[in-house]
Amino acid sequence: MKLFQGAGRWVACWIFLLITVQAGAAEPQDDGQGARALLERAVLYYQEHHESAMAAFSRQGDFVDNNCYVLVLNTSGVMLASGGPSSYLIGKNVGEVLPKELKTAFSEALRTESGQGVRKAQYHWKNWSGDRDENKVVYYRRVDDKLFAVGYFISRESAENARLMLDKVADAIASNPASTLDAINQANPAFRQDDLYPYVIDLNSRRFVAHGLNKRLLGVDFSTLKDAHGQPLGAPILRISQRKGTGEYQYLWTNPLTNRVENKHAFFRRVGSYLVAVGYYQDKP
Repeated sequence: MKLFQGAGRWVACWIFLLITVQAGAAEPQDDGQGARALLERAVLYYQEHHESAMAAFSRQGDFVDNNCYVLVLNTSGVMLASGGPSSYLIGKNVGEVLPKELKTAFSEALRTESGQGVRKAQYHWKNWSGDRDENKVVYYRRVDDKLFAVGYFISRESAENARLMLDKVADAIASNPASTLDAINQANPAFRQDDLYPYVIDLNSRRFVAHGLNKRLLGVDFSTLKDAHGQPLGAPILRISQRKGTGEYQYLWTNPLTNRVENKHAFFRRVGSYLVAVGYYQDKP
């Protein structure tokens, strides 16, 4: 299994470190002004509250503004806070999940000096299906031993991308279940895509053995799981998988990126003694 295959979006998120330029030109888009304002507000909050500010930055609240959010790294490359899709990497060294060709540039960016002020960078972001590149902009600033940045929320994932991830995880489980389960539980970027993440059930015990977002569910009996409105979730999925081997199911779940209960649609498949599932959040019921 290639560790970084399919992890392009997270890796691309850091390609901005290769193309840094000093910010200063007028921004034609409101998003640019909003992003810079949010960055400055986060820096001021940190200067007043110090380390306790990290928890505030990681909540989907005061430091999420429309499609912008705050993330913070230390100068060693460890993610300290994030109010967006990268929150699952808090406590991890981002440099360790980057391919070799990006490590040097990443290290150089971490050496940005405090006196350089706000920096602006542009980078290309290849979407999950790989059929197009998108231009993205990020603003960042060094304060003390930390790098503060404001990133843009990307559009939510689609049914097509959920199916692509299900195919990928199912193939990996079939070829090397132990390492795949471990990779999912370790939040490996190869198995995490914005608000898409897989989970895996051992059909013999009916319990979670892997979850791409919430490790507290490991060992929980899936057949007892209910959705956000208390409706059965695990039991009907298990029944469908037992009869058909594959299927899909609609339910209500909390979106980790918006912190709101939203409609979610799951695709699932039986792979040997495992049930593999990936769901995507829908804009409308």
